[in-house]
Amino acid sequence: MIYVGVLMVFIALFQVPIIIKKRRWRELAAFAVIWSLAFAYALLMAARAPLPNPTEVLGSVLDRIFPWPVP
Repeated sequence: MIYVGVLMVFIALFQVPIIIKKRRWRELAAFAVIWSLAFAYALLMAARAPLPNPTEVLGSVLDRIFPWPVP
């Protein structure tokens, strides 16, 4: 599990200075949100926690946002 944390921190240390140097603040905010979610998911996967299928979660979220008419 420690390897996952080290790898994720390495990715952030590599990407964040590039984004800051280009002064892309919205991209940095989006990166931070997506990276945080990916970091949490990777740690849970490494800990072998029972997690739902990401495809089913995404489908459930999209169904709530864009409800399809049921015949």
